[in-house]
Parts: sequence; C-alpha cells; structure tokens
Amino acid sequence: MGYMGFGMRKEDYKRKPKEALTRYKEVYGNDYVEIDHDPNAPQLSREEVLNKSKVRGLFEWKGFLLLKIIALLIISFVLFVKLLS
Repeated sequence: MGYMGFGMRKEDYKRKPKEALTRYKEVYGNDYVEIDHDPNAPQLSREEVLNKSKVRGLFEWKGFLLLKIIALLIISFVLFVKLLS
C-alpha cells in the first residue's frame, strides 16, 4: 500500500480534541477566587509602572549600549587573537 504520511491515517483524522483542564476543574472546581486588593495601595499610572521595571530601565539606559559594544569588541578581539595563533 505504501507510505501514509501524518494525517492520512484514520486514527489521526478521526481524533477528537481533548477537553481542556477537565481534571483540574474536577479537583479544584470552576470557581474563580476574587483577590482582595489593599484600598490603601498607591495607584500608579501606566508610565510609573513602566518606570518601576528595573530590567526595562537597564535596557533603556544609554550606558548599557556602551557596555554591549565593549563586550562585543572584547569577544571579537579574543576570537581574532585565537584565530591568529
């Protein structure tokens, strides 16, 4: 009969999708837990939340670009020296 690729076999194209998260729902139920937020917590604007991110601030820092360039030059110099020797 020859090779039958993926999707050509009956067990592939007759397969039904699994029910998502049924076991999880059986164990824990369908209820969603409400999260109580502190009413005294400071309300931050979108810009303040973005500025609070330390990683984003690092990547936007101008000196980080200089550090990346220096690291790239050092790595390329080391590779160039190893290539010559």
